[in-house]
Amino acid sequence: MLNLPSTFECGNDHTDKNCGQPLTLTNYQVLMREQVNRHAEWQLGRNFMRGSDFFTTTPDDQAVIIRDTVAALLPIYQQLIAD
Repeated sequence: MLNLPSTFECGNDHTDKNCGQPLTLTNYQVLMREQVNRHAEWQLGRNFMRGSDFFTTTPDDQAVIIRDTVAALLPIYQQLIAD
């Protein structure tokens, strides 16, 4: 698994804002096993809940956080495209 920041989460339902779990090897492996048994979705990234520090920072700081998040995920997207 790629080395992603500890603030990243994984989940299996994009419609449930509370489905995110810490991105640990165990949680990731469980999520991937679920994909074998059913056509399901998965998500990987950061979750910014209402009231989080993200929304009290400046727009420039928010842009940096968003760019850093996308940059961290880019190798995963590239691997999915290449496969």
